[in-house]
Amino acid sequence: MNVMLASPATTEEVAADGPARASGASARGSTSFDDEAADSACIAEVLNGGRDRFTELVIRYQPRVRRFLLRHTQQPDDVADLTQETFVQAYLKLPSWRAEAKFSTWLIGIAFNLARNHANRSPHLRHVHGTLSEQDEATAIGIGLDPERAFADSSRYLAVLVALGQLPAELRLPLTLIALDDIPYDQAAVLLAIPIGTLKSRLNRARRLLRGTLEYHGHID
Repeated sequence: MNVMLASPATTEEVAADGPARASGASARGSTSFDDEAADSACIAEVLNGGRDRFTELVIRYQPRVRRFLLRHTQQPDDVADLTQETFVQAYLKLPSWRAEAKFSTWLIGIAFNLARNHANRSPHLRHVHGTLSEQDEATAIGIGLDPERAFADSSRYLAVLVALGQLPAELRLPLTLIALDDIPYDQAAVLLAIPIGTLKSRLNRARRLLRGTLEYHGHID
C-alpha cells in the first residue's frame, strides 16, 4: 500500500511548539468521542473494501505519529520512513483492530514497536532510550507542575528537558508514554512488557526524581 504523507517534521518545527504553547491547551493528540466514532466508521468502510477511506485516518493521525516518533528516536531523517511504515503496518493489520481499543492508542503502539526495533538495529543511536523532543510542555503537567511556571522562561524549560533526559530509561519511558503520549496505563504496561503495578511504581519514582532535581537546582519552589 502506498501511503501519502506530508513533508517530514524537523527538529526545529517540533521545538517551535515548546514554551510558546505552555499557556495554551495541551496538544498531545487525545481524541474525542466523536473522533473515535469517526475512526470506527472509517475502519468499517476500509474493511468493506473502501480502502480510500484510510487516507482520512492518515491525515488525522500523521502529525501525532510524527511527533511521537521524533520524541522517541531523535533522528529527524528517519521519522518520515518510520511514519510511513507505521501507517502501512496499520493498514495491513487493520483486521486485527478491536473496537474496544482506541484506534489512536493502537496506532501509537505500532509506532512504538517500530521505534524500538529501529533502536535495536542502530545501537549507536539514542533512539527509544534517548532524550525528549523540545515540544513537550506536557512534561510539566506529567510531573504535577504548573505549565506556565515550569516554562516561564527558556532556561527553566530546558532544565525540565535536561532533568527528564537524565532519568534512567526504565523510569523515563513510563513517564513519557503516560504524561506526554497520553497512552492509557494498561496499554503502556503492554508496550513496556511490565505489570501495571510496576508501571505505576516507576511512574511515581520518575516524578519524584524529576521534581527533586528541579527543586535542587532552584527551578521550582
